[in-house]
Amino acid sequence: MKIDLKKPDLRKVEIGTEVITSSGHSFVLLSRDSDGKESWKDESSGLIWSSKEEGNYSHDEAVKKFKDRLPSKQEFEIGEEHGIREVLDLSNRWFWSSSGSPYYPAYAYVFFSDNGSFDSFDRSDGYGSVVCVGGR
Repeated sequence: MKIDLKKPDLRKVEIGTEVITSSGHSFVLLSRDSDGKESWKDESSGLIWSSKEEGNYSHDEAVKKFKDRLPSKQEFEIGEEHGIREVLDLSNRWFWSSSGSPYYPAYAYVFFSDNGSFDSFDRSDGYGSVVCVGGR
């Protein structure tokens, strides 16, 4: 008998699949388009997370293009606590949040997908990635 204990390839599971992360939170795959872009619902928080958007953006460009779908720092914190990096392929990038720095108005918080930490970057930096969130 052979038992495969490797992590399943979540890019190949069916719509409606429920995944339990290592923190014990449940995510359900809601959709996947022909380009592989997915949306996953965090059953605990009600937040719906979408795959990384193509391209790089300054904070102003991200806010203008994605409007209220840009996650706040608090939403990223919830996602991190619930295991979003285990579900979405965020590819070791940093992502703009909708939250500005309370200390430096020209800066906004960013989420680092390699380790789940936060920092603040100048809003004019054009190398940021975007992941969108909805629901609640």
